[in-house]
Amino acid sequence: MKTIPLTQSQVALVDDEDYPWISQFEWYTFKNRRISYAVRNGVVNGKRRTILMHRVIMNTPKGMQVDHMDHNGVNNQKGNMRNCTGRQNAENMRNQSRYGVGVVRELNPSLRKPFRVRIRVGENRPSLGMFATAEEAQWARRKFFGERR
Repeated sequence: MKTIPLTQSQVALVDDEDYPWISQFEWYTFKNRRISYAVRNGVVNGKRRTILMHRVIMNTPKGMQVDHMDHNGVNNQKGNMRNCTGRQNAENMRNQSRYGVGVVRELNPSLRKPFRVRIRVGENRPSLGMFATAEEAQWARRKFFGERR
C-alpha cells in the first residue's frame, strides 16, 4: 500500500501496482456530504472534467458506481472497492439510525412491534414491515436484498 498526498491534510491509499501511474497526477480532496474523495481536473473528449481516482483505478463503466466497503472515499485499494449498480451501492450506505441501515424505531410506545424497515426501490420507499426487535428488522432487510458480498 502506498499513499498519494491530497489537499486538506489528507492522503489517498492505493495499491502498490497502481502507485506509479496514479502518482504522476496532482490530486486534491473533494468532500461530498461527509465523505472525502480524491479527484483531479482533466480533459476528456475535449471537455474539462473532474476525474475521480476510484473510478480510474476500478475502470468503472458508464452507468456504474464504485462502492467503498469501509465508507472511506480515499481508501482506493482494489480490495476495498467494487463496481456496482446504484441499488447495490445504496445497500451499503450508512444512515443515522442506531438500529442499522433502514431500520427505525417508531415513537408510539404501545406498539408490540416498534421496529420498521424502510427501503428504496426506484422512487418508492416501501416498508418491509414491523418487527419486535432491531435484530429481526435487520434480518428481514438482509433477506430482501440478499447478502452484500
